[in-house]
Amino acid sequence: MALTIKEISQKPKIEHLLRANSDLRISARPNMLILSYLDHPSYIGMSKRIKGIIKVLEMENISISVLCPIFLYSWRARANKDYYNYIDIRFLQKMGTTRLLTRLLALLLYSFFALLKIVKLKPKIIQYQTLYSSVPAILAKYLTRSVIIGDDILWDNLCTHGILRSFFMILLSLTDIILTPSMRVKNYIKKVFPAKLTLYVSNGVDEVSQISMPTNRAVFIGTFTYSENLKALERIVRVSEHLKKCNINFEIVIIGGPLHLISSFIRNDENLLFAGIVSESELEKIYSSSFIGLAPFFAEVTGGQRMKCLEYFAHGLLVVSGKAGVDGILGVRDGIHFIFVNSEVEMMEKLKNIFREPNKYVEIARAGRSFILTNFSWRKVLEDYVRMIKELLSGQMKF
Repeated sequence: MALTIKEISQKPKIEHLLRANSDLRISARPNMLILSYLDHPSYIGMSKRIKGIIKVLEMENISISVLCPIFLYSWRARANKDYYNYIDIRFLQKMGTTRLLTRLLALLLYSFFALLKIVKLKPKIIQYQTLYSSVPAILAKYLTRSVIIGDDILWDNLCTHGILRSFFMILLSLTDIILTPSMRVKNYIKKVFPAKLTLYVSNGVDEVSQISMPTNRAVFIGTFTYSENLKALERIVRVSEHLKKCNINFEIVIIGGPLHLISSFIRNDENLLFAGIVSESELEKIYSSSFIGLAPFFAEVTGGQRMKCLEYFAHGLLVVSGKAGVDGILGVRDGIHFIFVNSEVEMMEKLKNIFREPNKYVEIARAGRSFILTNFSWRKVLEDYVRMIKELLSGQMKF
């Protein structure tokens, strides 16, 4: 079920802001605090990465807390775990969540209240997710003597220009350890800050017990505040129109929102279904009833690995992707683990064959799933990361 405008409008009054975020009491002081300036849990790759990190650190009995806002929609599925600390800024929704001014205010408010909570928590390690979450961590560094880790640093953080780029570089210089799922970023950071400890930490996946079976359904998932996902949706709409002209029997389910950003694409079309924002259980049902995972990303993009493709693989979907869609997922091979497409036209032609005879592609989907679960489980990709965290907490590694 999609999140409606009416649901979003149910927000606290502005005068409740300070009261909602003034409670700094905590059940236990964590050894490590993760900062996310965006809602968590959500569909974005950063949120999936946080979830994977938490799962592995919990296995190692490492005390952890996550500090994130309730701004867009995560309040609907907010976790009732002790390790979540939420900053409630829902009152900004009435200003329009996609407006630049609103997002800047949300970031400023989050940073202010996050700093207050960090000072109260005094964790040994503070890990911020992307540079947009970094300011309260950097400011708190000199108040709490915490080790500062910058995670999920992507190329789009570094390819900015002018004052913003200079500001980001200062933040990186004040960060003790830098983690990235992009080899390109790692190599760049090592050139700029040769003495900085910089690690490549891949994204990963959870093992899924229920996998997809051959059907005439494809799926695409994305957050449409991200321009690359909007471009991908435009391509999918054109692909859908072509397939209909060829009398192909198919469905493509589009998952994610906000729906008002893609209202121009939503029409009475039995082949193109817009599910909107769905719960985790609803998402699993859609995955299990689909066979193809679409990633129409052909040109170079500024992000890291495509978390959506890793999730497609883990659910046993047949991944149909351009080069940028599987960028950084080392070892996957066209025709063995997934179907490579170099353009929109090529995607149209290959999808026609797949929808007509899906059973011919089952082994590729299974091989892709097996390869990803073997090489990209969160426990495996985070081995060096967990070792580093343990050394920091034990005092073997110092800054």
